Amino acid sequence: MLRNNVLIFVKSMIMVQLFFIVLLAGVSLDINRIIWQENSFVNRLGEVAPGIQVNLNEQRAETLLRQVNIGLTGTDQWPWQKSTFLSWTLPRQMMASNIQVLASNGLEVPRNTELDAQPGTFDLPAIVQTDPSSFPSLTTEDTLHLKGREVALYCTHSAETYTPDSGKPKLDGKHGLINKVARQLADSLQEQGLKAVYYDKIHDFPEYDKSYTNSRETVKSIIREQENLLALLDIHRDHIPGMKKAETVTIDGRPSARILIVVGSDERKPHPDWEKNLDFANRIVEQGEQMYPGLIKGVRVKAGTYNQEYHHRALLVEVGSDLNNFEEARYAAELFSGILIKVLAEELS
Repeated sequence: MLRNNVLIFVKSMIMVQLFFIVLLAGVSLDINRIIWQENSFVNRLGEVAPGIQVNLNEQRAETLLRQVNIGLTGTDQWPWQKSTFLSWTLPRQMMASNIQVLASNGLEVPRNTELDAQPGTFDLPAIVQTDPSSFPSLTTEDTLHLKGREVALYCTHSAETYTPDSGKPKLDGKHGLINKVARQLADSLQEQGLKAVYYDKIHDFPEYDKSYTNSRETVKSIIREQENLLALLDIHRDHIPGMKKAETVTIDGRPSARILIVVGSDERKPHPDWEKNLDFANRIVEQGEQMYPGLIKGVRVKAGTYNQEYHHRALLVEVGSDLNNFEEARYAAELFSGILIKVLAEELS
């Protein structure tokens, strides 16, 4: 009996010692660092400074691509990477680990930032009064064709703005200056005798990835409510990577932003009437070249539908880029309204 008790006591002491050893090891050892140091291949990649040319063989390229792709899918099955082992739930560390420029410069995420998503609470530059005489003249017959019809405008990316005026390209949770450009276009159409309504609902906040899902509900609502809808326009401003200077064209002695029309196709999902939208866009470009050469850059066909499947005259209109100032974009919208009126009047005649 005594011998059994002694054995139990000895085993208990050994287990207690093992417990403290494991506890001390867990507190003092940096497991992440040990794994990182042992993985010499990944270690060499992590020490590459941003901007330095790296010679990659097939194996290295495949490993890097696999790391980035796994990160973008949202999975928690990670290869061993510096700053991500045991902390893969932190998006900042994932990005800094895979994108060397962010790792070097530091990625700061604003904390406790208050964002206001209520419409009508923004302070934007004043609009210069439009001179009605600057619009193209319409015949009485044109006016009669347009009577009782309506154009609807909205902004899927409500936060888009113009950096020279706003100091940054987006105003998250607020109405960027693109909304005022859309409203200017609506006002100009109204002044020429065509009813136009701008819907100012914010679609890209709080979840930017759901912008088009949110604006789809706006589009459906417009289609239900407006029986005489003539055209449906989603107003954006462009962003061109690598561009350092805004594109402008001088019209009647004034600088104007340039416009790009985007048409969605049926490449990704059914969109049987997308070519009708394309024909409409091409007619606008042709009319634009006659009236204001250089104002419209052209038409770009993209794979997504951009909610254009709900109407046969639905377009995405990019008014300038984030590098243009607001007055250039506003003037472009004013000029575009005259082109649109002409095309619509001719289609209805």
